[in-house]
Parts: sequence; C-alpha cells; structure tokens
Amino acid sequence: MKRLVLVVLMGLLLALAACGNGDVTDSVKGKDFTQLEKDAKGQTVNFYMWGGDKNINTYIDDFVAPKLKDEQDITLKRVSMDTVKFIQKLSSEKQAGKKSGSVDVIWINGQNFKTAKEQGLLYGKITDQIPNVAQFVDPLLMEKDAGNAIDKMEAPWGKTSFVFQYNEDKVAKPPVNLTELTAWVKAHPGRFTYPDVADFTGDAFVRQVIYAQNPGKEFTKAPTKADREKAYSYLESIAPYLWREGKTYPKTLQELDQLYAQGQVDFTMGFNERRALPFIKDGTFPASTRTFALDNGALTNAHYLSVAFNTRQPAASLVVINYLLSEEAQAEKLKTAVWGDGTTLLMNKMTRDWQAKFETAGETGNQFYNTWQALNEFPDTTAEAIQKEWGNYVYP
Repeated sequence: MKRLVLVVLMGLLLALAACGNGDVTDSVKGKDFTQLEKDAKGQTVNFYMWGGDKNINTYIDDFVAPKLKDEQDITLKRVSMDTVKFIQKLSSEKQAGKKSGSVDVIWINGQNFKTAKEQGLLYGKITDQIPNVAQFVDPLLMEKDAGNAIDKMEAPWGKTSFVFQYNEDKVAKPPVNLTELTAWVKAHPGRFTYPDVADFTGDAFVRQVIYAQNPGKEFTKAPTKADREKAYSYLESIAPYLWREGKTYPKTLQELDQLYAQGQVDFTMGFNERRALPFIKDGTFPASTRTFALDNGALTNAHYLSVAFNTRQPAASLVVINYLLSEEAQAEKLKTAVWGDGTTLLMNKMTRDWQAKFETAGETGNQFYNTWQALNEFPDTTAEAIQKEWGNYVYP
C-alpha cells in the first residue's frame, strides 16, 4: 500500500513539474476547438497588457470584449500593467508555488518573452490548438521572437515598423538619414529628442541608429560592442542640441508624445506606422502630422499573445486568443481610426471580401512622407546591452 501511495505521489509531482513551458495540460490537451468553446462559456478571462495607449484600450474594451461576450459568453477583463511588472508577478507566484493565479492571457514579446520562457511562466505549447494560427498567421512570425525560439508558446498578434512623426507646418523636409538629422537638430536646437532607453521606444531608437550607420547590412547576429559604441558616439555628438540640451530625456513614449502635442518638440516616434492617425483624429496631434522612416529601412517588430502558467481559464484563454487572431478582430485593429496595428495574417489565405476589407482598413491617405523596407529586429541581448551602456556614454 505504501509503495502504491509513493508511486501515485511521484506521478503527481512529475505532472506538476511538466506544467508551465511544456505541453498544454490535460484540461485542454487533445480537445478540439469546439469542445474548448463549450468549456469556455460563462468564464472570465483576465487580459494583462500594457495600458499606455487609450486607443488600444478602447479597442479591447469597446470592440473585443463585447464580441467575446455576445459570441462566446466569455467576460474579458483588461488589466493594465507594464509587462515587466506582470512578469514579476508571475515569477513571484511561481516561486510561491501558486498553482491558480489571476493572470490568464498576456501581451508579450522580446526580452519579456525570453524571461517568461526561461522561468517557466508560460502555459505551454498553445498554438496547435488555436485554429486561426494554422489557417491565417504568417508562419515566419512563428519561428523566433527577437532571436528566441517561440516553440509554439506564443501567437503573433501584430506587426509594426519603427517610424517618426513630424509636424509638416514646422518641418518642411524631414531628415531621412543621420547626416540630415544632425544638420536639422543643430539648426533647430531643443526641437528634437527621444525617450530614455529604459523605455522600449528609446531603446528601439538606438537600435534604429545602429542600422542607419550600417546601410545595406543585414545583421544575422547581434551588433557588436563596437557597433553599439559607434551609435553612442553619434548620440553623444547631437545631445547638446536636443530638448533640454540632452541633460534629461522623456521617461516614456507617452511623455514624448505630450511634448510633441504641446509643440515643445517637432518630432515623436514609435512602433506602428499608423499610430499618429487616431491622435490626429481626436485632436491630440496637429492635423499637419506626417510619418516617415529613415531611408535605409525601418526596424520591424512583432508582438505576441501567450497564456500564464497558472491560468484558471486555459480553455477560455485559447478561445480569446483565437478571436484576437480572427479576420474580424484583425481588420478592426488595422483601421487607422481604431489602432492602426499591422496584421499578422496572410491576406492570400482570406476570401476576396475579407481582403477588400483589410485593404480599406489599411488606407492612410497622405500620411506617409516616404516608403521603406522592413529591417529585422535584433536579438533581445542587444536591448539589454543598450539599457546597461547608454547612460555611460550619452549623459554629460
């Protein structure tokens, strides 16, 4: 009898050890999607996501949540929290052995995905059980996230390019390379800046500078320390001509957007080539705002959805992600008046009717000053290095 009990206990321990970053657990594993939808009815899913953009929040609250409630009887609750903080929350729950948590679906990518994967904070290999992944999602986005193998643990939700916005009434011709940017900031001191690299956008700006200093180069590996130091040297050279003489930087993209909206600077920036249009529509940005990229190309970044290792609602979480990757939800978020986030779906997999809807949703009028090619994102070790090194070079 004691031996039987011991065998059972060992089996339970092995099963628990497999939960998180392994295959999905028995509560959903092997079930077809119709059964998952049945299991999901009446459940509440907590969606932990960055909440710094009111247009994104409105899209989730006023479009996605009502659709899920009406069509799937799922209550979706958006929980606004910086990604680093909810990763820390999950890590604490993992260390405390908390098997049932409050986090279900998470919006994640890059360095945070790497951390979550390494620490066992993700539910497992989920994408095989999400029909819209197999039917529509670009398979190239399923391979790596900032150099880290995805291993079916997250599903691509959106894809964007790193671009700049400027006020056409104040800037006759935007600087599309570093030589022109240098000339412009020196001729207009205090009218340009970028976020501190502790902010994702500030870090991305430095990565964009590295690409701009190496036109035509395709980085198959992370840039070297010499590459990074060359970028810091350039940024140090223009720092005295930046907003507040480069002695301080906006802490977040939201702060930079506010400076631009208030007319204190003439440029802002960020991932998402359509990001300015909702702000123009609601009057936050001037109507004369236009978008451009540097002439050697724009850093391109995908962002993803995953499920927490200790979710209480695994079936409902997969149903939520499946809807977020539907033609309907993706076409809506592509609309420039809604979010303008690029789709991860392949249009050649859609019907002609849906293709037409996506083409209409993606219209931008005369917003773009130029066109550009996509540049691959660097491995996340590059971002980590920049965050550690930048202040040692750029701050006076």
